[in-house]
Amino acid sequence: MKAKKSIFILSFLFVCISNAQTNDMQLWLNAGARKLVNNKTSLDINFGTRFAENLTWRNYQFAQIGFKRKLLPLLSFALSGRVYQSEELEYSRYKFRLMIDIKLNKKLEFIAFNFRTRYQIDRSLVDNYESAFIPVHKWRNRFELEFLPNRLLRPFVSGEVWYDFRPMFRTFNNLRLRSGLSYKMDKHHTYAIAFIYDKPLNRYNIYTNSYVINCSYQLTF
Repeated sequence: MKAKKSIFILSFLFVCISNAQTNDMQLWLNAGARKLVNNKTSLDINFGTRFAENLTWRNYQFAQIGFKRKLLPLLSFALSGRVYQSEELEYSRYKFRLMIDIKLNKKLEFIAFNFRTRYQIDRSLVDNYESAFIPVHKWRNRFELEFLPNRLLRPFVSGEVWYDFRPMFRTFNNLRLRSGLSYKMDKHHTYAIAFIYDKPLNRYNIYTNSYVINCSYQLTF
């Protein structure tokens, strides 16, 4: 069984790398910590960096803080802010992102259903390109299935779409499909690896499909 899983993963990576010759293979690395204030409230801090152009260019890095509050047994609310730097075309962009999340969770014996709706606002911190200070408003919706075969290993799959409110778009402009596996080593340490397919919708031809490997770590205390 382990050999079959290894062959599947290697085959998947081969397909991603092959497709990346005409698209973009990326690596996203994340690390963060979560403080459990009580059984309903938590505080988070996260850091991340991303490598694009088939892993040859580190074009994105961020720091993020936020909090999450459980409102009802199946409903929670989260508010977070991110400061990030990204390289796009000829500009280096320094921005602040505000994210407001509502999340629904339903857990059965062997599977969990999660739906997250997010309203996000991006605003430039530096006036170094045309219309830099015009905020970008987006609405994101993600549906996720998490499988619970045991307490430690949890496979998951999700699909997410963005709606862009800018006058030039006013349409759904991104699709993200994600699958992976999280490993909870103990109550403090959780590791995860995911494979992401990111497809721009209704955008300029300069944006291409991305095949992403996402590795993350979270400390909980």
